[in-house]
Amino acid sequence: MKFSNLPRINSLPGLAFIALLLAVLPLVVALLTSTLYVNRLNQQGQEAIHQATILANASQTMSDSLIAMERSARQYNVLLDKELFNVYLEHRATFNEALRQLVGVPMEANVVTLQQQIQVAEEQIYEGLQTVLLGTEESAELLAGFDAINVRVKTIRDEAAELKSRAVAQLQQSAQRAKSLMSWQLAGLLPILLFVVYMFAARVLKPIRQLDAAIRRLGRGELDSPVQVVGPHDLQELGLSLDWMRQRINELEGQKNRFLQHMSHELKTPLTSLREGSQLLSEGTLGELGEDQQEVAELLKHNVIRLQQQIENLLRFSVAQSHNVAPNNSVFPMDELLEEVLRDQQLALQNKSLQLTVEAAPLMVTADREKLRTVIDNLLSNAVKYSPQGGRVSVAMGLRGQQLEIEVQDSGPGIPENEREKVFEAFYQGSIPARSAVKGSGIGLSVCRAYVQSQGGEILVAPSSQGARLCVLIPQPQ
Repeated sequence: MKFSNLPRINSLPGLAFIALLLAVLPLVVALLTSTLYVNRLNQQGQEAIHQATILANASQTMSDSLIAMERSARQYNVLLDKELFNVYLEHRATFNEALRQLVGVPMEANVVTLQQQIQVAEEQIYEGLQTVLLGTEESAELLAGFDAINVRVKTIRDEAAELKSRAVAQLQQSAQRAKSLMSWQLAGLLPILLFVVYMFAARVLKPIRQLDAAIRRLGRGELDSPVQVVGPHDLQELGLSLDWMRQRINELEGQKNRFLQHMSHELKTPLTSLREGSQLLSEGTLGELGEDQQEVAELLKHNVIRLQQQIENLLRFSVAQSHNVAPNNSVFPMDELLEEVLRDQQLALQNKSLQLTVEAAPLMVTADREKLRTVIDNLLSNAVKYSPQGGRVSVAMGLRGQQLEIEVQDSGPGIPENEREKVFEAFYQGSIPARSAVKGSGIGLSVCRAYVQSQGGEILVAPSSQGARLCVLIPQPQ
């Protein structure tokens, strides 16, 4: 295996490998320890039970053989039949074989003493049967030794049963200790595993949160803050790529804004000449015009003015997109500002025979006067543009708590619910066409939102039973 194929330590695969290793290694150690302990326990239990079984079987064989030996010896003592003596010898061989089996079994000192006493007593009987005169009182006393041997064999048999019971009890205790050991190992491993998981999660989640925050900043158009990610190498590389994208977007935004500024300025010069020329024609300075010519001159003048407004909107949009929208707040009478905007829109209102309703009381406000003027002018221009001939436009202004509230409502087709957020996006054209000879650029409401948000306020499309109703809220100092 090549070392180059191993995952890098400071990378997601490397961290996952280390976390897996740290999580699995204690489990492997615990499993090996438990396996060795259980194997040792099993071996000890098997040895103890095996020894107890040998002792029990040998003592039982000895007891059975001793009974047969005693019966054959007594019959031989009475009948003096050599065959009975041979039967005695066969049982004696079985008895001694069982007695020898006890030698390899670990026993208590008293059992070893009993074994030796049995062996000595049995040899005395065997030798006596060959030397003592049979059928006499002396031979009867010799055969009475079987009773003492039988008592000792019974004692060994009882000791074997006790040994077997102790072996089983010891095995149960060892099994309980093994269970306790495994429980303690599990209890000790659980915090380690949780710590490993926590460290891995912390190592990975922190840079992921940094990436998420950077993506959200990019989504909000905040392109000045560099993307910095501290964590695994893979995520650091991703952060560098994201920062490269931020810089690239910043460059493209700068190019776009410069293009808009240059084009707007370039267009303003010829439009100014067109506006002055159309005004001269409309006023008859260059000669009297016929009725049809006068109508064309008025239409030309009106559309040139509208185009100039679009160019000014492009300039405002360029400034707003460059994030240079810090408010220049001052205290001024809001009703006077509203009157200025209404005077500028008077001709557009008259051309469409619109009925204007204004609800505004004298009010001193704190805001950026020029930006607020642009906001109201754009909202009123949209209301005029989308209202039908002879329709109605209403403007309401007042304080709602600690906020300045401005509402502009038209009697047009309104804004569909699924477009109420999109209309504030730059260059977005709604699905409902405007009732105007000049199509808008789709940046008026985008400029309004940028200017309102720069003052800590919000602009939204409010519910309305007829037409579009746009509401501006700008906080006021206490």
